[in-house]
Formats: sequence, C-alpha cells, structure tokens
Amino acid sequence: METLKKDDRILVLAPHPDDEILGAGGYIYTALKNKAKLQVIIATNGENFGYAVGRRLGNFLPVDKKTREFGEARQKEAIKLLKNLGLKQENIIFLGFPDKSLKPLWKKNWPADKPYYSPLFKSDTSPFDNIYKPKVLFAGHKLLGILKEIIVSFGSNIIITSSIYDDHSDHRALARFTKKAIEESTKSPNEMELYSYLIHKHRLLYPLPYGLYPGKSLNPPLSLRKKTIDWQKFPLSKKAILAKERALLSYDTQVEAMQKRLLSFLRQNELFNKVED
Repeated sequence: METLKKDDRILVLAPHPDDEILGAGGYIYTALKNKAKLQVIIATNGENFGYAVGRRLGNFLPVDKKTREFGEARQKEAIKLLKNLGLKQENIIFLGFPDKSLKPLWKKNWPADKPYYSPLFKSDTSPFDNIYKPKVLFAGHKLLGILKEIIVSFGSNIIITSSIYDDHSDHRALARFTKKAIEESTKSPNEMELYSYLIHKHRLLYPLPYGLYPGKSLNPPLSLRKKTIDWQKFPLSKKAILAKERALLSYDTQVEAMQKRLLSFLRQNELFNKVED
C-alpha cells in the first residue's frame, strides 16, 4: 500500500467495536503519527454477542437492560483506546444501529415505512445516547444517508471498511453500504480509494497460524487467493505492533470471550483488499 501522507483524509468504518483495531489498528496508529486526518465510524455497538455478554454480566440469556449495558461498555472501551492511539473523541463516531441488523437493513428494511424492529431493544429506533443521530430509525436508507453525509463532509480520499468476502453478515452488509455511499456521493468516486479488511473467514482457518504469532505475516486465506482480488499488505513498525497489541488487550469485554482470536491479528502487517469499481 502507498505511504500515508499528511494531507490524506481517511475514514475507517467498522461493523462492531474492535473490528477497527483487528483490521486496521496499526494503520490507524501510523496514519495519526503521519499527521493524516482520520475518523473512525462504528456502525453498531456490538451488543448482540450473547457469549461475551454472559461472560461480562453473568447472564447468558441477556435481557434488554443487560444488552444495552453491554453495548455501552463496548462503546466506552472503543473511545478510550482510540483516544490512547491519538484520535480525538470528536473523530470517533457511533451510528447506533443494532448488532446483526445490517443485512436485513440492506435486504428488506430499507424504507421508513418498513424499519427493522430490534427484538433486544423492542424498538425500531436506537436507545443509545452517544451516537451520530440520536433516535435514528432502523432503516437502510437512513444508514446510507448517514454514510454519504459523513463521506462528503469529511472529504475522504481513503476509505477502509469491512469485506464483502467476510463470513459475518454485518461485515458484508457494511461493505455494500459503504460502496453504494461512495458511488452516490457528490464527490467523484474516482477521487477516493476504497480498501477492505477481512476478519471472519473459515473459523480457525484464518488467520493462520491461529493464536499469537507477532513475528509472522498476515496472509489471505487459501480460498481467497485469486488474481481477481487485489490483496495489499501494510507493513507495521514495532511501535505500531505494540500500539495495536495494547489496543486489543484494552477491549476487556472481548478479551474475556476470545483473547486468542484477537491476538491472531497481531502480525507484521495488516491485510487489505483494494476494491475496484
């Protein structure tokens, strides 16, 4: 990947808190050290991770109160560790859409008269306070409109989002929303570079080897090593690797549930797919 420059304006989008660090934590650290302008957008608070909720709050069948409490905890973790990386709080944006709702928002819950109803929140609007648009309606056109608004207002020239090849439906859907937002923005899509990062692919088969191997490279899974996919490596300095490790281990709610998986993404490089038209 090209060297980051001071005049770059970078948006990093994540489906859930922790994806931004797993996929691009070293990139974020390096961009900020190079004085680039950067914003992190997190689409959901990741509240619908039942196993982690149970480990954190002692209830493996979460009720609404505990679910919201868990989502708020993940949000606070993300703010704290991103600020530790050097990002100002005003550049950390939460959208407040429900965890595991992005696929239905893309597929069917698009118009205002057919919003997504969250069974956890018992509502079709967000209960979270610290979000971009309070009480946002859970509708696909709302999410698309917000992404277009942020892309245009920030003047992004580099956008990094989740992958269309990811096994998690939220990740695939956010990739589609991001690409559509770029295509429909008032700024020419040709003026923006779009990259994606992969998190979920064939559990225990990506990344390989599984576990903490900071001296090894992060490589694409065998099933996605195709000429049609433009994989690019972003090498990480020792300081960037250390900063990423500290950030990952600061996600207490996730470390409690899947520390080994988190640390599997601590490698000599980060991996991105350059998305073409």
